[in-house]
Amino acid sequence: AAMVARGEFSIVIAGLGVAAGLRPELGPLSAAYVLFLAVTGPLLAKSIEPLVDVIERLASQLGRKRAAEVSVAGSATKSIQANHDERGN
Repeated sequence: AAMVARGEFSIVIAGLGVAAGLRPELGPLSAAYVLFLAVTGPLLAKSIEPLVDVIERLASQLGRKRAAEVSVAGSATKSIQANHDERGN
């Protein structure tokens, strides 16, 4: 199980700010923030591994495609050079 920081300390800081009379909306805002992170944090932690697998698979496919393109380009360059050498230019 992964530990997910949810920002509970922000409620303490917001409480101090509200008590000092700075911003009364800090309390509800920080509570909403912590609630949002309490819900989304575990969901994101659970879904990150499959997402990484998908990204790695796409990167691997892109790498193979790029390697094939480089190979084709290298073959074309060698062919052009061979034709150039045959003509004696």
